[in-house]
Amino acid sequence: MSGIKEKATLIVLTFQTTVLILVAIFWKNVTTVSHPTGPPMIPGANYSEQHGSLIEKGWMLGLRYRNTILNNHADSWTGVAARFEGGKPWADVKAEWSAEYRRTRDDPFDVVVQPEIDLIMPPGTEPTPHQRHNISLFLKAFAEGLRDQR
Repeated sequence: MSGIKEKATLIVLTFQTTVLILVAIFWKNVTTVSHPTGPPMIPGANYSEQHGSLIEKGWMLGLRYRNTILNNHADSWTGVAARFEGGKPWADVKAEWSAEYRRTRDDPFDVVVQPEIDLIMPPGTEPTPHQRHNISLFLKAFAEGLRDQR
């Protein structure tokens, strides 16, 4: 009879452990879903008016930059297809696209994002601890905007 109790206890413990693991996986997925109502909560931010606006601006710029580069890349691939279909050698088309890829990624960053970083810390200066913290919050929010799947 004791062998049956041990087997039953083992089955119950295995079941409980499995349930806990599944709950942990589900909870992680639920808590990492994008933020449908606004910018994300960034660890280390005190959400004062200044931090809140930095985070919102970073997040919005991340969304904007993401959409811009995705549209630019789609246009680039359409151009690649047209040039290749038109008879250009693959090596030439690939080289042109590689340069275009860098430009369509870097130009929007330089025009849209870098000026915002420059407002926090002027170019050519070393950051103060306060500036370093603010840029870090801005960049974390920017990254969350890039991840947002809206």
